[in-house]
Amino acid sequence: MMTKKEAEKRIKKLSKEIDRHRYLYHVLDDPGISDEVYDSLMQELVELEKKYPELRSSTSPSQRIGGEVLDKFEKVRHRNRQWSFDDVFDFEGLKKWEEKTLRLWRKRQATSDKREKSLSHVPGNLSLEYCCELKIDGLKIVLTYEKGKLVRAATRGDGIVGENVTANIKTIRSIPLELNEEIDLTAVGEIWLGKKELERINKERRKKGEPEFANTRNAAAGSIRQLDTRIAASRNLDSFIYDIDYLERKTQNAKRKTFEKGLSIPESQIGELHLLKNLGFKVNRHYKLCNNVEEIEEYYKYWAGKRDKEGYEIDGIVIKINSIKIQEALGYTGKSPRWGIAYKFPAERTTTRIEDINVQIGRTGALTPVAHLKPVRVAGSLVSRATLHNEDEIKRLDIRIGDTVVIQKAGDVIPEVVKVVKNLRVGNEKKFRMPKKCPICGGEVKREKIGDLRKKRNSQISNLNSQLSSAHYCVNPKCFAIEIQKMIHFVSKKGFNIDGLGEKIVEQLVQEGLISNIADIFELEKGDLEPLERFAEKSADNLVKSIEESKKVSLQKLIFSLGIRYIGEETSFLIVNAIGKEIYKIKNLKDVIREFPKITEEKWEEIDGIGGKAAESLVKWFSSEENLNLLRKMDDLGVKITVEERKEKSSQLEGKTFVITGTLPNFTRDEIKDMIRKAGGKISSSVSRNTDYLIAGEDPGSKYDKAKDFGIEILNKNDFLKLLQ
Repeated sequence: MMTKKEAEKRIKKLSKEIDRHRYLYHVLDDPGISDEVYDSLMQELVELEKKYPELRSSTSPSQRIGGEVLDKFEKVRHRNRQWSFDDVFDFEGLKKWEEKTLRLWRKRQATSDKREKSLSHVPGNLSLEYCCELKIDGLKIVLTYEKGKLVRAATRGDGIVGENVTANIKTIRSIPLELNEEIDLTAVGEIWLGKKELERINKERRKKGEPEFANTRNAAAGSIRQLDTRIAASRNLDSFIYDIDYLERKTQNAKRKTFEKGLSIPESQIGELHLLKNLGFKVNRHYKLCNNVEEIEEYYKYWAGKRDKEGYEIDGIVIKINSIKIQEALGYTGKSPRWGIAYKFPAERTTTRIEDINVQIGRTGALTPVAHLKPVRVAGSLVSRATLHNEDEIKRLDIRIGDTVVIQKAGDVIPEVVKVVKNLRVGNEKKFRMPKKCPICGGEVKREKIGDLRKKRNSQISNLNSQLSSAHYCVNPKCFAIEIQKMIHFVSKKGFNIDGLGEKIVEQLVQEGLISNIADIFELEKGDLEPLERFAEKSADNLVKSIEESKKVSLQKLIFSLGIRYIGEETSFLIVNAIGKEIYKIKNLKDVIREFPKITEEKWEEIDGIGGKAAESLVKWFSSEENLNLLRKMDDLGVKITVEERKEKSSQLEGKTFVITGTLPNFTRDEIKDMIRKAGGKISSSVSRNTDYLIAGEDPGSKYDKAKDFGIEILNKNDFLKLLQ
C-alpha cells in the first residue's frame, strides 16, 4: 500500500515523464514510446490523483483529458492589443509595402537624435532583413504564463477583449502547461486542425447525420468554443506559436542578455522563435531569413506550390522585419503593424462542369441566373452552385450548359465562374437564354438597365472593369416566387424578426394555403400548425408565441419589412427620422394608413437621402388599396408600432456620415448603427469623399483601403465609443 508521501513522489515522476513524452511526440514529432505505454502511464497518474486529489496540480498532464463543462466563456482584456496584419496579393504590392516601410524608416532615423539610445545599435543603412513564416489558416490564441505556468488562454476577439478558453486550450497536447523557465510571458500563436483530422471528424458527423465542417479553420474555431471540454479534447487540435507579446526579464541588470537558465533574451524575430522553442512551445520550422523582396518572392512561390503537401492549411506567408528594435521604432497604424505584412496566396480556383442553369427570383422580381455545378471542393468548401449575375455576364464569358469552367471562391465571397475552358467543348453544349416569361408564374419579364451591376473587386478575386449591365424582372406583382421572397424578407431579423419562421417554413405555409400575404402570418394559430410536417406541439407553441411577441415593432422595421423597392434599412431610418416635421407625425398604424398616401413624390424627396426612384416607389406602394388593406388587417390583428421621439438637441455626430466595415466583436452591426443614429449621425454602405468616419473591425476589406486613400478618419470600436461620450 503506497503512502501519501510515496504517492506524491510517484505523481511528480509520472508527470515529468508523461510531459517529456508529450513534448517528444506532439512538439518534436519524435515519439519515444508507443501509444499504449503512454496511455498506461497516464492512467496510473489519473488513478493516483483521484485517490489524492490534493496532490493534483494545475499543470498536471491529467488536466488535458477534458471533462469540465462550462456555463459560458468569460470576457478577458488582453495585456497588449492584438493586431492583424495588412494584406498584399502580388509582388508589386509587396514592393510597394517595402518602399513605404523604407521611407518611414528613413524618416525615423532622420528625426532621431543623440538622446534616442534605443536606435543606437540599429543598422543605419536602408536595407532590412526579414523573417518569413507560413501563415497558418487557424484561430489566433493568446497564452499568458505567470512564473512559467499557464494561467490563461484567450481568443483574439476584437483585439482588445477576447474570450477565456483556457479549459479547452489545456486539452491541446502541443501547448505546454509549464515552461522551461519560471518567467512571466504572453505568447501568441495559431490553433489549427490537421486535414486528416478534419476527414475523421466529418466521417463521424456523417454517420450521426450531423452537418460537416466546411474547412479546418471552421472546425478549429468551433472546437475551441465548445463549453464541454471533452469535445475539444476529442478533436486533436494542434498549435504553432510565433510571437512574444510580453516578457518579464527577471533581472535588474539591463546589460544581462540571458534568463536564469541561460536562455537568450531575443533581439530579433528569429530569436523570438528560438526562445519560444526552447521554452517548450511548438514552433513551425519552415521560417526563413530573407535579405530582400526577391528572396521573399522565392520563398512565397515555393510555398504557393507546396501548400497542399503539408498536413495543415496554409493561406499565405507572413513577413516581419527581423530586428525587434526596428519593429518598436516603426510601431503601428490604427489597425496593424507597420513592420509586417501578410502576403496572401491567390484565391483558390478549380474546374468543374455546369450541369444546368436555373433562375432565382428575388423579392423585387429580379431574375438571377445560377449555375448548378458538378460538386467540387474549392477554398475549403464543397461548392455546387455559382452565381452568373445576369445575362450580360453569361454572354461576356460565353457560358453554356455542359461547359467545363473555372470557378473561384475567396473567403466568404459567393463562388463565381471566371472562365470557360472552351478547348474541352464537345459540341453538345447548350446556350442559355433568359426566359421571356417568369418560370414561376408565367408572367411577363422585362429587361432593365441597372448601371454598374458588377464592380471591380479586389485584385485577389477579379480584374473585371465596371460595366453597364441589365437585369430582368418579373412584372407580375402576384408572382408566387416574389410573394414568397417578400414574406421571407418581412419576417427576417431586420424586419419583424419572427424566430422559427424561416424560409422553408414560409414556403410550407404558403403551399398549404395557410398564408397568402404578410398579414396572414398574424392569424396563424396553434391548431393550424400542429397537423403540418415539422411541427410538434412544442414547436407550434413556440412559433405562435414568437408571432405574438413580434406584433410590437418599430416604425423603421415596419417600413423596411414591407419590401418596397429601393427602400432599405437606411432609407427606412431616414423616413422615421423625418417624423415630427410637418405632416409626418405618426403614432400608430392608423396614422400610417391615413398619412402616407397623402405624401407626394416631391415631399418624399425633401427628406435628405431619398432620391427620385425611392420616392416614386413609396408613392406607388402607398397608393395601392391592396397594400393599405394589408396594413389595416395587421392593425386589426393587434400589430402596433413604436416611434422613438426625435431629439432636437445637437450632437457631436449630428450630420456626420459613417461607414462600417469588418467584424466588430461584442457588438452587432445593428447595435453600432443604432448608436450612430441616436447620436444624430448617418450611415452609408459605401466609402466616398463625403464619408466622415470609417469604423473598422476585424478583417475590414477594401473599404479600409479606400478610406485611407481619401484621408478619411478611421476609428476602431473604442475610438467610436469615445466619440459618443
